[in-house]
Amino acid sequence: MATEPLAQGGAPALWSDCIVNRWAVVFALVLLILELSEIFRIYPHLLRCLSRWKGNADLEHSVSLARTRNTVALVFGVVLCIIADRCGLVAPTFKLLLPPNLQLAVTTGLIAGATLIRRLAYLCSKFRSST
Repeated sequence: MATEPLAQGGAPALWSDCIVNRWAVVFALVLLILELSEIFRIYPHLLRCLSRWKGNADLEHSVSLARTRNTVALVFGVVLCIIADRCGLVAPTFKLLLPPNLQLAVTTGLIAGATLIRRLAYLCSKFRSST
């Protein structure tokens, strides 16, 4: 039992108190609902990639399946940014100095920047396939 009274300061702000975060979650849910049929369409093809290499080659050579895969990956990228911000997976020290409305944008920018650097490194790599 504590011997001192509870501090009268305000309660810390929750992640869900920020209106930008709420709208981002609603936006992500709408995107997921819109892409649900595409997710179910590509799911068997992705499962086939886990067991054999041929499923991966078939998925890569089918233009419509590759386009569907890229669209679903983009939607899941939005969800990844929201989850990373909510759980604090990307937590640089300067992010704590920003207002809560900008923290999701900073997390999204850092993840997009890391993805861009990874793609540029892949393009510069001499080990990538020429096909």
